[in-house]
Amino acid sequence: MTATRLIAVNQALSPVAAPTSLQQVRYFAVGVAGQTGLVLKGTDGNDYVLFIDLTGTPNIGIQRA
Repeated sequence: MTATRLIAVNQALSPVAAPTSLQQVRYFAVGVAGQTGLVLKGTDGNDYVLFIDLTGTPNIGIQRA
């Protein structure tokens, strides 16, 4: 098993323009099996999938894998 660690050294800069919509992170307690996205291990030891939720205004979605 190979362990990988990702460290962000610099923080991304946001555009100076005002946001056009309110965005949020939505947690899906009951997820879709096989959801595509970025799989990360949580601090609780469980795997979670981060994805873009397009069921309305685009938001970041997270669900337990």
